[in-house]
Amino acid sequence: MTSIFDPFDPIGSMGRIWTRGQRDAQTWLEQWIDATSAWTSAAPTPERLLGQLIDGMLARFGDQRLTMTLHGHEVSGVLDALRVSGPAGDHRAHIVLSDVDWEGRRLEEVVVRARQVRLGPGVTSTLTAAPVEIEGRARLDEVLRWAESVDLEWDIRVDPTGELRATHRERQYRVGGGASAVDGKLHVEVASVGFGDIGVRLPSWMRLVREVDLPPLPPDTHLVDAHRTGDEVAFRVRLDDVRYDLDLARIRDAIMRGAAVPFS
Repeated sequence: MTSIFDPFDPIGSMGRIWTRGQRDAQTWLEQWIDATSAWTSAAPTPERLLGQLIDGMLARFGDQRLTMTLHGHEVSGVLDALRVSGPAGDHRAHIVLSDVDWEGRRLEEVVVRARQVRLGPGVTSTLTAAPVEIEGRARLDEVLRWAESVDLEWDIRVDPTGELRATHRERQYRVGGGASAVDGKLHVEVASVGFGDIGVRLPSWMRLVREVDLPPLPPDTHLVDAHRTGDEVAFRVRLDDVRYDLDLARIRDAIMRGAAVPFS
């Protein structure tokens, strides 16, 4: 049996996959096991392998919690969308996860868009994509908890008016205002300053903007933008390229069991 994924008709393929999985999950699993039996000996062509991977992931985990191990880090979330489009050799991927847990860090939603997605042939296949953009949303209180764990000189809180207030960890002065991140740097608009029990609010025409270097990200990873919207923080990260070596036998077993899917 061949996969019903058609790279030239990705939307139609996804509909057929999802309908089949909803209609008879047990029959789908038996058919998918038969279709992917070659993974344990000789991998199919990259196009067919890509289709079978998407077929299995979406029908097994669609609208359910999917757990992945990415380079030793565990990430889980509800799989809301998984789509691949484009002709052979120039695939694009679109993935949406909600209620994401990244080793204890909670994100409301993560959207991954990847270009030039390719799978190399072989029992141990190689997945590459370049570039990859990740957009996400996290609650403000979750971001502030993350900031506490980073080696910053400031303790950041939300004051009763909803404004951010940063107090120096070793000295007695503080600043209040707003913040956003652009191209890996934190831009702080200072609306008030204080020292000890004394505080002064600056008029709008006097407000200062300070630029602070953020802790470095992994190589080839760039924080493009992060900004506050109400009680949430929206962010966008770009990866120049990604590469994963896929042990097809382990991935097939994980999909069959509904377990964590390993990417190394």
